[in-house]
This record gives sequence, structure tokens and C-alpha cells, in this order.
Amino acid sequence: MRYVLVIFLLLTCISCATDTEKGTPEPLFAIPTLIEDPNTEVQSEPLVPQPDPVVPVVAPIVDEPEPELVFDIFGPKLIESIGANGNRKIKISDGARDVDIHLDTITLTFDEDVAKSNVQIHKNHSTFRQSLRWKRIVSGKKVVLTPLGNVINLKTDGQYEISGDVEDAARNMRTILITFTTKKGDNRAPQMTRSSVRHGGTNVPINTERFVFDFDEAIHRADVKLYNRTRQIDMKWKMLIDDKRIILLRLPGEGLRLRHKERYRVQLRWADAAGNWEPADWGIIRIFDFTTEAKK
Repeated sequence: MRYVLVIFLLLTCISCATDTEKGTPEPLFAIPTLIEDPNTEVQSEPLVPQPDPVVPVVAPIVDEPEPELVFDIFGPKLIESIGANGNRKIKISDGARDVDIHLDTITLTFDEDVAKSNVQIHKNHSTFRQSLRWKRIVSGKKVVLTPLGNVINLKTDGQYEISGDVEDAARNMRTILITFTTKKGDNRAPQMTRSSVRHGGTNVPINTERFVFDFDEAIHRADVKLYNRTRQIDMKWKMLIDDKRIILLRLPGEGLRLRHKERYRVQLRWADAAGNWEPADWGIIRIFDFTTEAKK
């Protein structure tokens, strides 16, 4: 059987070798031939546009400069010094002359916050320097000097100085020195020329509803009260200022009426626009005591 199979394979190979055309062997198995019909239309697939490829944007690497080191080596620098008298502002520069003596505050402004200061006001005498009793307040970039107690201004003319040290948070210190001279200007308080009630007066009518006090110059400020000394009560009368006149007035529904045979007191202080008070000492007042009587 084995020999028969070998002979069959040999015959097959010989047949393939002899049945060739132009040296091209024929396949052992028939391959169907594709015949193209010329009347058949071949449709091509439509071209679909493809999006451009996304190219990632990479930020360029920039070398950042190293932070600059800042060294704070200077103390606070003085920008300005301003004196104030009420709403009036006065610039006080080094060497200033004829500065008004009636100053309520002196404010020093610096270019940075002040951590602490020992700045004070002094009066320079011929042989010594006198420190004045002014309070010092440090707030941000400002050092504010205000009078202590009953001191309301520089009092007299002469040479003064604002001096001392200021220090910032970095402990950098700077010395301040401002010298100036003052002028007296108006240092006289208004004088009373007339009053509608006399101190020690008696038989003041109980239907009186105002007291009038006249002066030789305009009044800027005043403190006036009417008290019932018999009953120890405030009469709640209204004080008005009219140029050179102070009026103490009972308003209906507010002020109390005067009563028969009772003791009363008007107490008052006044000042002009320059800050001259009368009486000059804060603890002293001008009084008018009187008694009343019903009208017969």
C-alpha cells in the first residue's frame, strides 16, 4: 500500500511539471476568475475631513528673578507738622516765626508707622530748657501732642522747640528737632459790660424768663447754667450766643419756672475765638446769686 501511495505522488508531480504554459505552473485547484462588468458603477466612499491634530501648548520656561532683598535702615521721616486751633490749621516748620500761641494740638506726620516716640515740646529760656505738660499719642504714622490738664495753649510768646526721637518697628531711630517762635496776638478775654441780673440781687420777679449778659467783643464759646440753690436742682434753661451777647433762656416745656422766695445762682465762663477764657483758670467760674419774689 505504501508503494502505491508513493507512485501516485510521483505521477502527480510529473503531471504538474509537464502541463505548464510559458513556465507558469497551474494551480492544483481551480481559482474562479472575477469578470468586471463595464456597466457597473463603482461608488467610492466619501472623504471625511479629519480634524487637525491637537498640539499641546507648553508654556516656555522663564527664569524668575530672585526676590530683591530690601533692608529698612532708616528711621521714620517727618513729612509735616501742623498745629491746630479749633478748625484753623497752622503749619509749623523749623525756624517758623510768629506762630499763634493758642494751639490745641500739634500733629507730626511721618512717612511710615511710628512704633514709639519720646517727642515733647520745650520752651527755651536764656539759661535752661523747660518741658511743657503736653500729652503724646502715637497712632500709625502720626504723633499727636495735646495739652494736659488746664494747659490750653503755649501761654506766652518766646522760642519753643519740638524735639525727641521716633522709632519704627525695625528699631530704626530718627531725631526730630523743630524750633519756632510764637506771638501773643490776642491774649485778652472778653470783658462783661452789662448783665440783667445783679450778684446778690433780691426781689427778682418769678416771671423772669431770660437773663442777658453783654461783652466788649464777640463770644465764641461759653458754659452757662442756672441752679435752684434752695432745691439743689438744675433749672434746665437754654444758653444762646449772639455775637457779643450771652442769653440764658427758659424754653416752654423744658426749663423750670422761678419760684417765690427761693435762692438761685447763674454760673458762667466764656471765651473769644482766640481761646482766651474768663475766668482764665478752668476751676473758677463767675457767679450771680439772687433771690426771687412774686409780683404783687
